[in-house]
Amino acid sequence: MNMSFFDELFAGFGVSTMTWQGAIEVFSVVLATFLLSYVSNKLFARLEKQFERTHNLWDDTLLWAARRPVSVMIWIVGLSFAASVADTVAGTDFYDFVAPVRRLSLIAIIAWFIVRFITGAESIVV
Repeated sequence: MNMSFFDELFAGFGVSTMTWQGAIEVFSVVLATFLLSYVSNKLFARLEKQFERTHNLWDDTLLWAARRPVSVMIWIVGLSFAASVADTVAGTDFYDFVAPVRRLSLIAIIAWFIVRFITGAESIVV
């Protein structure tokens, strides 16, 4: 199947070619974000199994501290990229709002990781 088939199909519904291509791009970015999040979760699960074999508690703590913040970071960066693509296709200024929110979110995620790591370290030391 070629894209002209889809162009003709959606032209009947009043959807322009640019809109269709933009929707595919946004969907692709969200799908790639989902796949990257899935792979990172599988990687963390595999690392967790390997780290359970060691007697060092610090690697377990580091893994625990990083697991959820990394997943959230992947989603925030991926969805902000999807918003950027959608903004380009739609020709709006929505991304002017998304960029600062993304930066603040990444700072909050780094702080979240540090707090989780310190909490885990306290349980090791104390």
